[in-house]
Amino acid sequence: MWRLIVPLQLVFLCPVWAFHVPSPCLRRGRGKLSKSQTVPNHQLDAVHLLRRPNHLGGGRYSDLSSQFEGALRGRPQETETASVVDETGTNPLKPVFLLSWALFIAYAILVAPGKDPAAQEADKVLVLKLITNPVDPEINRLFNFVFNALGVLPAVFMAVLLPGGGVDPQTGEKRQKVPPLPYLFSSLALGFFATGPYLALRSQQVNVGFSDEFPGKKLLENRLFGLGLFAWACWLSFGILPGSVFSEESRQSWDEVVRGFKELWSQQALVHVSSLDFLILSIAFADPLREDMTRRGVWGKEGGGLRFLLHLFPLLGPSSWIATRPPLPSLPDDQ
Repeated sequence: MWRLIVPLQLVFLCPVWAFHVPSPCLRRGRGKLSKSQTVPNHQLDAVHLLRRPNHLGGGRYSDLSSQFEGALRGRPQETETASVVDETGTNPLKPVFLLSWALFIAYAILVAPGKDPAAQEADKVLVLKLITNPVDPEINRLFNFVFNALGVLPAVFMAVLLPGGGVDPQTGEKRQKVPPLPYLFSSLALGFFATGPYLALRSQQVNVGFSDEFPGKKLLENRLFGLGLFAWACWLSFGILPGSVFSEESRQSWDEVVRGFKELWSQQALVHVSSLDFLILSIAFADPLREDMTRRGVWGKEGGGLRFLLHLFPLLGPSSWIATRPPLPSLPDDQ
């Protein structure tokens, strides 16, 4: 499985790396001109020239730009009306997520194996065993790993997506046009079937500070939460999979586990679709990871690119980011 995931991640990273995180939605309304305000064309050009994101500051704008715009606002109105500048980050990967989601649904319904009654009954038995004991040793350990990993990855996506899905405390405006909670909570059971639509509909929000409120902030920003996710991911990777330091000598060898997994993959829809779900979520994490790194001032600094790649390693990488990421920064309006 790792041989399949890592090359696909590298292919997906090409557009992610090529597109810079777009300009964030300015906090507290700073830097926006109302429809009634007018300034001359040459002054507007100067404002647009100064309004450039500071990559080392997580996309925040220079004090010079803010002071210059403030000076402009105090001058008499002149001939041309300035339009409202939309600073909400438009994600160029939205069509990719939407297409991936649609194709995944079509594949699961039309192509995936396990449509016969015997396979469906086997899926029901497998689900009951997993609910009763998520680490049942009678279940193929590679699928056991995948099934439990699909409980970790949705929590990781919550931790990187919810900070950009709250409400601006100064303006009272929602940062997203679609509420993130229904999609992200549903992903605990549905995986990419629920996460995919939100990734396709949301806008990127990197200008979020420690004083911002968003759903689950106290839990998601708690270091113990990240350490717990990483510890669980480590146990899944080194405790359930064969050949680990925690496994007993009497357990199945890797070859036996892989052969059993291939058999389940070709016969049962639950195993087939769940494994693809894990693969897609592992690849799709690249986009919100880059956004969260920018939000916390890591992207653009020395070693940021290498750290980005390391945190893309399936399961261990995403969970280690939540465990080690810096806290949300203090923005000028937070002081």
